Amino acid sequence: MNIIQPKGLVFWGSRYDCMNDPFDSIYAKDTLLEITGLKEFEINQDNYKDFLDYIPYIVSFSKNRDDALMWRLYNAQICLKILRKRIKSNNSSLDRLQCRDCYYMSKKQIKAEKKRILKGDNGTRNLWNRIKDESVFIKHPDFRCENEVRVVKFNARINQKCKSDNKYEMRGEIPDDFKYKKVFNSTKIVYYKEFEFDKETLRGIIVRANSNSEFVDIKEHLEMWLYKCGWDYLSSHFIQ
Repeated sequence: MNIIQPKGLVFWGSRYDCMNDPFDSIYAKDTLLEITGLKEFEINQDNYKDFLDYIPYIVSFSKNRDDALMWRLYNAQICLKILRKRIKSNNSSLDRLQCRDCYYMSKKQIKAEKKRILKGDNGTRNLWNRIKDESVFIKHPDFRCENEVRVVKFNARINQKCKSDNKYEMRGEIPDDFKYKKVFNSTKIVYYKEFEFDKETLRGIIVRANSNSEFVDIKEHLEMWLYKCGWDYLSSHFIQ
């Protein structure tokens, strides 16, 4: 209900280091830095200071339309059907938004396919940028069941020690959309950015229900929210 808003769909894109998997994006990046010889370069702050540090914010989707494992893993009763081409049409060059399939590789596979991943780019700066772009879409084979599609915004931070994520924010050129939330009443802070897509992005709603009466109850509840948000045309797009 927080995703479906009057202006369209609003997703929270979590920063890469706030994901449930603490190795998300880091696993592949560290492997690529190691095999390209850039690991020591990253550690050396004198080399690093003139290079942009790309900070990915991630929204995750699955190509699995109706998968028992996914329902169980997320303890969910609702699945939103998303039209992928509409995500791409919401793209902004300023945000550097990408929508791509994840691919699943072991460290051995990453090393064996290094040239394909990095597209043979030469030069420290090109390699650095390529590693930052690619590593966020490479996941460990253990997660292959998710069949994940990621939508990612890359913010550029000039210095690792800088609190601001975005080089444009530092120059005062665009509004600061950096957001954070304290979760579960703990000390953990989740950093995120809002990803907004138009209404045409949502193509239907799949409901997991144990009976017809349960399906009707959930459907009616959602229909009230859709009507309130001006989405009443979706009432015929429910699937049980």
